[in-house]
Amino acid sequence: MRKFIFSLLVLLFGVFPAGAKDIFPVILGVTSYPMSEEEKAYIKQVNPYGFIFVEKDFKKQIDFLSLKQDLNNLLGRNVYFFIDQEGGKVNRLKHLFPHKKFPSAAYFGMIAEKNGLPEAKKLVFKNAREMALLMSLFSIDVNL
Repeated sequence: MRKFIFSLLVLLFGVFPAGAKDIFPVILGVTSYPMSEEEKAYIKQVNPYGFIFVEKDFKKQIDFLSLKQDLNNLLGRNVYFFIDQEGGKVNRLKHLFPHKKFPSAAYFGMIAEKNGLPEAKKLVFKNAREMALLMSLFSIDVNL
């Protein structure tokens, strides 16, 4: 199973950096920031591929840029930050950008039915680019 997960990560994210044999193919969450010494020791021991952030992390107003720098320094390499940002009800970015509303997939389906698929595709692309830009401002690398 471990080889399968590692292979899947390589397929999804490309080749691991030098020394990758020590990187464990797992994505962890961070329980607090600033991190406790115990959490830092655990993260260093596991040496995960990256970190995922969920709704509660965004509610805490975590300083993602500082956290990423701390994790990079702790592990001696660049780590990846992941979120699940869909739009509609699954909108992690609303805590960082309360004025910005990202529509759900159902909205784009209605646009496709009403105005045609080409128009919906343009809007989906525009929406995805805007989400990616906003995520990059907070060092979030991958939207699952």
